Amino acid sequence: MPSTLDSFSILSSFFIAAGGFFCVIYSLLQTAANRKHETIYFMHAGFFLAIGISILSDAVSRPGTAFLAPALLYVNYPLDYLLPVILYFYIRLLFEEIRLQKVHLLLLLPALLVGMAFLPYYVLPGDVKLMNYPLNDSSWVPVSFIVRYVDYGIFIWMFLSLLLTLYRTYFYLFSGIRQVKGIFIYLSLGGLLAASLIVSNFTENNVHYRINMLFMIALLLSLAFMTVRNPDFYLKIRRKSSEIRYARSQVQSLNLEGIMERIEDLMKLEHLYRDPVLTVEMLSSRLGISRQQLSEIINTRYDQNFKTFINSYRIAAAMEELTENRESTVITIAMDCGFNSKSTFNKVFQETTGMTPTQWRKKKDG
Repeated sequence: MPSTLDSFSILSSFFIAAGGFFCVIYSLLQTAANRKHETIYFMHAGFFLAIGISILSDAVSRPGTAFLAPALLYVNYPLDYLLPVILYFYIRLLFEEIRLQKVHLLLLLPALLVGMAFLPYYVLPGDVKLMNYPLNDSSWVPVSFIVRYVDYGIFIWMFLSLLLTLYRTYFYLFSGIRQVKGIFIYLSLGGLLAASLIVSNFTENNVHYRINMLFMIALLLSLAFMTVRNPDFYLKIRRKSSEIRYARSQVQSLNLEGIMERIEDLMKLEHLYRDPVLTVEMLSSRLGISRQQLSEIINTRYDQNFKTFINSYRIAAAMEELTENRESTVITIAMDCGFNSKSTFNKVFQETTGMTPTQWRKKKDG
């Protein structure tokens, strides 16, 4: 008869693996459902995919289960260094557009180095991998000597990254955006779990570790449930945070970068270009600047006039709709994207792409 401890180990391993599998399936469904190609939803799906594969890899890397999936052994190590980076950009994208800089590549360096260090092990045949498992007890020199240091570093890296992410979120906590409190609670609980995992890792307490992982699975399941129940959850945060940042910048002076970012948010998040009667006066009113100031910004910063600028968003949306919504007619798509006539749509579309909407759709059909 198995002992109570053995029964707990078996059951917890099953639920942890099931949680990882759920995260992978959920991420694939979220990606398929993201027809508008919103970056934040791709990051949301990417986060769940990475953490799902990491959990599955960790589950099979425990003693007694390694033979089930040799291909997943130690795959979680580089993923665990990548996860905090994904989480950091994931949370930042909730509040603002991110302009990637070269310095951001440094955040990927730990995951890249760990992946390169384990590459000699990853390319081995499955039976050879099992012969040298676990690596920290193996004499296989290329990787075995760094396993313990990498293992300890994972949770420290996660914990520090969570603190940085919490710091980036703190400003918006008192901004009046109701949804931010929920995000802050999730991050805080994640930070506490990361700290607890560090303790269980250093003390090599497997029961403590499994309990923490079960709580982590529960946290992920509740996050997934919340976002499925409220599909516009993230876009609401983006819209409100954009308004707050823009209002703050306008207190000081005419902030060109802030105005351009606000214009982008109004187009991408609120889809103002879909309004067929949108005018420069209407958009300048939303921005809190004069008609002349908006015209100058569009002319000098985008090298376009207002009509061409708005039509560029309309055509981009139409190209996407023509490709993905095969059941919709050309005229329906034209009206939905903000054009008030099919002839105008055809003319602007051909000027932009060099072909008619029908030709574009046939080309995409292959």
